Amino acid sequence: MKKHLELFIDDIENDKFYEAHEDLEHYWHTIRKTDHPLKNLCKGFINGATAFELIKRGNDKGARTVWKTHQKYLSIMEEGIENYELFYKANEILQELKKKHYDILGENLQGTNMSVKLDTRTFFFNAKTDFLPYYKRHEIAIDDSKKVKDLLTEIQELEAIFEFDKSSTVLAINGISVKGSLDIKKAVEVFGTSWTIEPISTFRAIKDMKINDSDFIQKHEILEEFATEEEDFKYYKTLKSIYYASSGLDYNQDYMGDSMFIYAHYLTKKYPAKKSEILKAIDKPDGIWLFEKECSIYPPSKNMDEVDAIKSELGLKSVKGYSTESTSYYDKAEEVLCSHFGVKKDEDCALETIVDNIGIDKIVSQLKHPFSEFNVAFYTGSFECENVAEVESVAKKLLTAIGAKVVDFALSNSADGFDIVATNSKIAHKKAGNIALDAFDTGAEILVVDNRESHFMLDQSVKKCESAVGRDITIPVLNISQMVALAIGITNVSKIGLDAHKIKQELVG
Repeated sequence: MKKHLELFIDDIENDKFYEAHEDLEHYWHTIRKTDHPLKNLCKGFINGATAFELIKRGNDKGARTVWKTHQKYLSIMEEGIENYELFYKANEILQELKKKHYDILGENLQGTNMSVKLDTRTFFFNAKTDFLPYYKRHEIAIDDSKKVKDLLTEIQELEAIFEFDKSSTVLAINGISVKGSLDIKKAVEVFGTSWTIEPISTFRAIKDMKINDSDFIQKHEILEEFATEEEDFKYYKTLKSIYYASSGLDYNQDYMGDSMFIYAHYLTKKYPAKKSEILKAIDKPDGIWLFEKECSIYPPSKNMDEVDAIKSELGLKSVKGYSTESTSYYDKAEEVLCSHFGVKKDEDCALETIVDNIGIDKIVSQLKHPFSEFNVAFYTGSFECENVAEVESVAKKLLTAIGAKVVDFALSNSADGFDIVATNSKIAHKKAGNIALDAFDTGAEILVVDNRESHFMLDQSVKKCESAVGRDITIPVLNISQMVALAIGITNVSKIGLDAHKIKQELVG
């Protein structure tokens, strides 16, 4: 990595931005599919160099888009990381270059604070006097260098009755759990400027943002015998927001909570001799059998992959009836698009193939059947938690470009049950069914996905989903490639895999 970073720095110092992109990307390709902690930081710097190459080529709009990716991952650049000094130097150069292109890359120069106006809708409830909660709207201008906790203080100044826990502030913004220490600037990047502010569990609210967390504390007893030091319990209490962020509790109040498995991982590392006993304690129907990664907390917990590994170790990951072969229809439309436009298929997902390899402008230039009469919802899912806001933004941009009216729905980032089909089929299919119905009830006429596992749950397993939720599910589920193929006039249902769908669609014959 060091050699490539040194080359990168030399390149950007000499305005060789294309070469800088190539030099660092060469190394990034060796780690992009791994769990290397700096892979996204490297990706961010690659995008930083790309921004200035795009400016040289006159593509100011593209430069602004990729520059945001560079800024997004800078939070990873902390003292103590590998090659911190080189990353720091590279960023200093890029930030100086940004000042020269102030008019293109935005008004907020590094080190310059700006006021941002937030449209807030805040939850109020007093368990002693209120039968139901209510919400109050405020428009608040706040310095983007401040923290979310400071915003709650501003609300409290406007509403004297408003309360929140000032010692350990956690809350939910637009349904996603965050800590009060989150920067306003970062929160705006993720959530925009319209926020619904709620406690991390509205079900257990006692006074505005304050909740009764006795169930979380009580569940510590499950692993209490293995936690022999006081600091162990202190660590457990730091996981409260993760516990309440899990949708598993919505389906089973006895669920141990995602926090329990992060805690179990912590204990097995600290007390390796007790590992088998610890895993046995969580290997239960109300335990890790119900765990699946979710995008319900920001920033995403870095420990979820370790929990996923424990689940695999316990043999809880297989899904009957699912395989790449059994869902081979899923790739057809993407393959047709690659052939049509003469590009290569991206290794990660069809969205990247379409946006990066083909290009939205090229898609629009061949548009024949825009989706101008359709409300369309995009299901981001829980596979891209780290980049969920970026993925959702790019997908909406593409869908809008092909004429669709994009509809937001509450469960767009919820887990679809795929990872618990083997251990609790009923809850798994209820989760998937609720996602489809939430999109439909919000007004969507088409539900779009970008991974085969979600299509397997939402379309191929529709009969089980209907049985689990007790309602018919009629909303067609298409993948992003099928949407684009139809929009540019490729309507052969067999050629793009539509003939394999279980839910009837009437878009083409």
